[in-house]
Parts: sequence; C-alpha cells; structure tokens
Amino acid sequence: MIWCVAYTILNITKNDKNKIFSDNEDIRKSSLFNSLMQGYFSKPPQEKAENEYNKVSSYQLGLLTYAGILEKISDRPKKFKVKEFDILEFIAKNDLNASKFLVEYTEKFLKDNDLFEIFNIYKNQPNQENHLKVKDKYWEWAKINTAIKGADRKHTYRVFNKIFNLFCYKNGIPGEDASNMTKGPCPYSFIIYNRENFRDENKPIGMTRQEYIEEILSEIDEIGVV
Repeated sequence: MIWCVAYTILNITKNDKNKIFSDNEDIRKSSLFNSLMQGYFSKPPQEKAENEYNKVSSYQLGLLTYAGILEKISDRPKKFKVKEFDILEFIAKNDLNASKFLVEYTEKFLKDNDLFEIFNIYKNQPNQENHLKVKDKYWEWAKINTAIKGADRKHTYRVFNKIFNLFCYKNGIPGEDASNMTKGPCPYSFIIYNRENFRDENKPIGMTRQEYIEEILSEIDEIGVV
C-alpha cells in the first residue's frame, strides 16, 4: 500500500513541492487516496472503515519518514514535508517499484536494529530451527523497541511475517506462509498487499472484515451449528 500513499503525496504537492501536509487534513481527505483504497484495494468507503484507512496512512507515513523520504515537521498534529521526491516518484509508479524499495528498506531496518546477523543465519541455513530462532529474536527486539503489551505475539508476528518474507524474497530462500516455511523460494505474491487473506475468503468486496465476522456470527446464532 505504500505506493498508494506515495502517489497521493505527489498529487497533494504537485503545485507546491514545499507544501507541508498532514495525515488527517490532506491524505485522509484526498479523493485520490479514497478512490485508490476502494478501487485498487477493494476497501469499503472510509466512513465505514476509519480504522483501516488510518492504519494504512499513518503506518506508511511513518515508514517513509523513517526511511528519510519525508521529514516530520511537527508531532501534534503530525505534519510532513517531502525530502526526496525522486525516491517518492519511484515508489509511486507501481507495485513492483514499491516492492523493490521495501526490500532494500527492510535490509536497512534489520542492520539498524541489530537483526541482520540472525536473519543471515537463516539465509545460510534456511531450516525450521533457524526460522524459529529468527522469530524469537524478533520477539525479543519487539518487546524492547515497540509498544506491545503482554505476552501475546500475534500482532508482532504479523509484522514479522512481512519483514521476513521481504528478506526471503530478495535472497531467493523459503519464506513464511501463516506460521510455516514455504516449500520453495518466497514468491513475489507473498510480499504484495493484495494477496488474499484466508480470513477474507468469501468476504464480499466493500465489507470490512469486522462486519463480515459479525454477520457470520449473527447467522450462526440464528440457525445454530450442526
């Protein structure tokens, strides 16, 4: 989804490259952003899925800032300015360019956070034992460096899956499908957003996952389970 946000930023700043913009007032209110979310990513309208839209825009803005492509001007409210238009334009072209950027960004992230060595151990010997070692190391890192609370690794491992598969795709080694290793090299389809999520199988386009779950639970409650 990073190309979608990059493309929206370019549209917002096309008449003024020095424009300072915010998530709530510019990205989220952009008709282009909303059109891409609904037309390309099959999301429901923003008023039905505010949390989903917020997660997409805020996460990608944070990533682009960490990568040095955007500059954060203020925290409350969060405002940004473009620093590297050439890289932003590269990302905004298509999914493939965005994936190339994310692959390189992932390597930088791993090196910056002292995780590259354990990932390289898996790269040299991609087996189940080393796969679990990488996951455990990432969990230990996440407990110190992120805002997670408690011992539930579920959300942390969802993020790990994305990082791990980008690394594996670049190096042509087995990635992760759910919590299992893939049988062959991690395919490109595993690193793009529009890969079908098993939780969304049979979910109507334009309905949020939460709405779908509630509808199914309602039907089960009405008809019972045989």
